[in-house]
Amino acid sequence: MATAEAITFTAKDARRADRIADELQPTLKAKLGPQAATLTANVAGIVAVMVEENASLYGNLIQRSQPDLVLVVKTLLNSMIHTKPAEIAKGEGLGELVSVSEGKAKLHAYAKDIPLEVWAGKMAGTTELQETFGISRSTLYDWQQAGHVISFLKGVKKHVFPVAQFMDRRPVAGLAEITKIAGGQRIAWLWLIEPCPELKGKKPLDVLKTDESVKVIEAARTIFESQ
Repeated sequence: MATAEAITFTAKDARRADRIADELQPTLKAKLGPQAATLTANVAGIVAVMVEENASLYGNLIQRSQPDLVLVVKTLLNSMIHTKPAEIAKGEGLGELVSVSEGKAKLHAYAKDIPLEVWAGKMAGTTELQETFGISRSTLYDWQQAGHVISFLKGVKKHVFPVAQFMDRRPVAGLAEITKIAGGQRIAWLWLIEPCPELKGKKPLDVLKTDESVKVIEAARTIFESQ
């Protein structure tokens, strides 16, 4: 089924709408004033073309009662009244041409790095996890290869791990499937540490720690697979 975003109105459609409007105007002028007839004919022409080309999308609308359609039309006309015509803005044109290296340098000067810990929480490397949590490097590597643990690249080669994902010296269950559903570890972690309406405002990571991974996975599917 078509969606509102998929609907297009081409130059060819506009010409067809104009022809329909021209055909309607004589009949409408006999019943309405000149201005009302012109506006009604123009709107009717556009609606006719859009409905014809998107019949499946507008099928439910066609079945609605007249009061529902009146509300749709009133909303349309009110938006036309209160919407200002588009203004053509004039900029200053192209700036001074610079080389690729100069352009990258300027972009780097504008950009601001946000430290990983600021948005993702406390991190730990392999050495700290081994000394503090008793998780060996080989075990951590196996988890990482299987996708059971979330990690981020810090610097060129070093990987660090969000500490909050570990409980009882192992990652909470469900991280691999949630990462797959979300489409990546970064977006998965961002979702896991923020309150989720589908989980009654609880953070998905907190719910995982109560051995309710099924609920969290279902919520992840609702969020990510519907997009």
